Amino acid sequence: MYLSRTGFGGELGYELFLTDPSDAAELWRAIVGAGATGFGAEAIEILRVEAGLIVTDYDYEAHQRSPYDFNLDRMIAIDKDVDFLGKDALKAQASSPENRFVTLRYEADELPEYGATVSKDGAEIGVLTSPTDSPRFGKIGLAIVPTAEARKGNTVDIAVGEGTITGTVDDLPIYDTEKTRPRS
Repeated sequence: MYLSRTGFGGELGYELFLTDPSDAAELWRAIVGAGATGFGAEAIEILRVEAGLIVTDYDYEAHQRSPYDFNLDRMIAIDKDVDFLGKDALKAQASSPENRFVTLRYEADELPEYGATVSKDGAEIGVLTSPTDSPRFGKIGLAIVPTAEARKGNTVDIAVGEGTITGTVDDLPIYDTEKTRPRS
């Protein structure tokens, strides 16, 4: 087994990776017997959205988005004397990234779907990648919107059912913005 001090939800956590899955039931009984309480993936999903963490095939679709779309500017080594595939394309985007990753707050009786359209003045401008109902913050979601619409307090429309609701851009992440919990 490998033990990793990480957490899918952005909290201080530990992940166990078994080299032999046949040991899973025995390990689970030992952990629960020691006092741990299990919870489902939905609880972790809420924490992930609050923490602003990206998940492939929900927030990120391979070859469809740029690292700039996810505010990963600091991880792109375009100023280094190292060549890599796509470096020229990233250089071209560096000074004026087209999109940004944001948290949207909204009021709704029902949650929007994953991948719901985000619009402004009737025109499609982005996508709500990961909606959730947070006990701490209410209805929130992660979205990719044009940089011009990504400022805190800006409003956009989010598709829900046959209509739309208003979403307001907020901090990303919305919870533990300095990531002090995982560092503790």
